Amino acid sequence: MTKKILRTLALLVAAGPAIVSAQAPRDAIVVSDADIKAVLKMAADTKRTIPDNTLRVIDMGTYQLGVAVVARGKLVSAPLPAAAAPAAAPAANTQPACGQTRAGATGPNGIFHDNTAETYIVTSGSGTLITGGTIVNGRRSPTDSEVTTILNGPSCNGTMVGYSSRVINVGDIIVIPEAVPHGFSAIPDHITYLSVRPDLKKVLKKGYVNPALAAKQGRAVGTQGRRSLPTFEVDRGWPKVPAQWKLGDVSSFAVDAQDHVWALHRPRTLLKPEDVPKRAPAVMVFDTAGNYIKSWGGEGAGYEWPQREHGIHIDNKGLVWITGNNCPTNGIANLKHVADDQILKFTQDGKFVMQIGHSNQSKGNADTQNVHRAADVQVYPRTNELFVADGYGNHRVAVFDADSGKFKRMWGAFGNKPVDDDHCEVVTPKSFPPGDGPQNFSIVHAVRISKDGMVYVADRENRRVQAFTTDGKFVKQLVKTDTAFARDLALSPDPAQQFLYVGDGDDIVIVDRATLQIAGSIKVPGMIGGGHHIATDSKGNIFIAGTTMGLQKLTFKGMSTASTN
Repeated sequence: MTKKILRTLALLVAAGPAIVSAQAPRDAIVVSDADIKAVLKMAADTKRTIPDNTLRVIDMGTYQLGVAVVARGKLVSAPLPAAAAPAAAPAANTQPACGQTRAGATGPNGIFHDNTAETYIVTSGSGTLITGGTIVNGRRSPTDSEVTTILNGPSCNGTMVGYSSRVINVGDIIVIPEAVPHGFSAIPDHITYLSVRPDLKKVLKKGYVNPALAAKQGRAVGTQGRRSLPTFEVDRGWPKVPAQWKLGDVSSFAVDAQDHVWALHRPRTLLKPEDVPKRAPAVMVFDTAGNYIKSWGGEGAGYEWPQREHGIHIDNKGLVWITGNNCPTNGIANLKHVADDQILKFTQDGKFVMQIGHSNQSKGNADTQNVHRAADVQVYPRTNELFVADGYGNHRVAVFDADSGKFKRMWGAFGNKPVDDDHCEVVTPKSFPPGDGPQNFSIVHAVRISKDGMVYVADRENRRVQAFTTDGKFVKQLVKTDTAFARDLALSPDPAQQFLYVGDGDDIVIVDRATLQIAGSIKVPGMIGGGHHIATDSKGNIFIAGTTMGLQKLTFKGMSTASTN
């Protein structure tokens, strides 16, 4: 036992030489067994594809310390990296090359981290660990990926050659210095281990807390019943629309990788004779300061532009998706009497790429070729799938391949089979009896997918948000029937995406994503309300598309402790 303790002490000192000189926090920081179980449970419930789960990134003074739990399943012939990167999309990997270049090299996958060391403590199972040697034909981890920002910092993932291997079992402690390749070549059944990661250069996200633990930490901040919440103020000068143009009803916002803000509006809602010549193109792009960048949109060759513009999304490849929600009998002036049963895909310069479905062709919820007045879409990069809030005519979430447009699956409320209930008018229940609510969606008005694979759906007229796994398994819901809740959705841009913003009547509700419970609300002077669609940029600002209420930017002003009682 004495030798074991000395060995452990020596290994920990070797893992982080700065530990002895760092200015430590004023008290001990405990990561409990319950914390670990909570994180693993959330990973299982959301069918998380990355086995690596950072629990916390702790500020130790002159350096940081990442604490993680890693749970790997059986591995026979398809090795995974020791700190697995997100699953690659079918498209070619465009990340910068790293390691050595060797044509035709084969071998197990591995990874090394530029700035972080690791100490493994095996708690369950066993596996064959491979370390050392060289990474060949590697690719850098994306700068905004979870690997880079939360797990291990900048990393190189590729084929390992020239490595050594050994079987590791429960109780073993393994130290992997920074820049040393490592991975697994075999796992008979499973292996679970804790990983402690000295971050001497402070490359990981400061203060990160796993979403499964965020609510617990929030209760511990300040006094009991108080937590830190985001604050905002209205930017009254945003945006700067060119003088020759006017915007119609602004229906939706999207934000691209450069923090350019894409507004989708309805030019045909400008009906006054003096306004018609001033109709701006349907897609208007601004920078975060509100300066005009470019515009395009409208009818063109080879595609069917929606009659009533509704949703816009910019995917991880920079491509632009647009939906519409027109109904043949809605009686709106200047619009054709057809249903918008299609989704369009363009480049950022407005070049047509693809159309899913066709105008006025929906056969209902069972139709796998068309949508029916779809409200919103989002591409999930890990699976390269397009998730559709479908919508006003249908009552389902529909999933398509983002490249081919091929239908893949669908589901309704609670994961049920969606039931047809098609009508042009918006039907809001006259009353909301206690309980879970209807077994069918009403208007499926918004969809957002978190980095950890949770699908959030705004069931607008039923005034609830439902959460699902990416394959449609119902997880939980939040119901709030006293106001016009669940109008729209957006995720906070912090690495953990701690908050889900939900449009309400005259405010935006702040929902703790870990518990799907209300943590607070955003209601500031001059705000136009909860909006029709909302979006967030990387700086934490919120953009509200309010249709007839206009459009607005809420500038993020930092975090403030607020009561949660």
